[in-house]
Amino acid sequence: MSLLDRQTILSDKQAVTATAFSSDCYDTGNVSPSRNLGRLGLRAVITVDATVTAAGAATVNFEVGTADDAAGTNFTPFFSVGPVGKAALAVGAKPLDIPIPDTSQRYVMARYTVATGPLTAGTFTCALMRGSDFQRAYPDSYASAF
Repeated sequence: MSLLDRQTILSDKQAVTATAFSSDCYDTGNVSPSRNLGRLGLRAVITVDATVTAAGAATVNFEVGTADDAAGTNFTPFFSVGPVGKAALAVGAKPLDIPIPDTSQRYVMARYTVATGPLTAGTFTCALMRGSDFQRAYPDSYASAF
């Protein structure tokens, strides 16, 4: 498992019912045209924390990319997985695990694009980390006897 800090978590169990950007973004602090993040060996990993449900045959497209500002202006994806059906988005699924390319604009963020939705449930975590995350996520079902 990779070590994370608050600045590298772009979404922390973010509930998504309609298309949205991650609840946070990574600010490289760079005002020039590009920043060499890829040389740090960073990867963007998105995991499913709560199983996705919808009334119809909903899909979600997961993207991680870069933008001019924290609002996502001129968002340019590094990678897009394409539409993933709700049946494949159960707890523990990792629909995206990609290396961050060598250059980016100032802000790095995720975008969740919901098609044929809306979703009625589903939460996602997106984090920037060094190396791949091989930890398996399980649903919260621990009940204390105390």
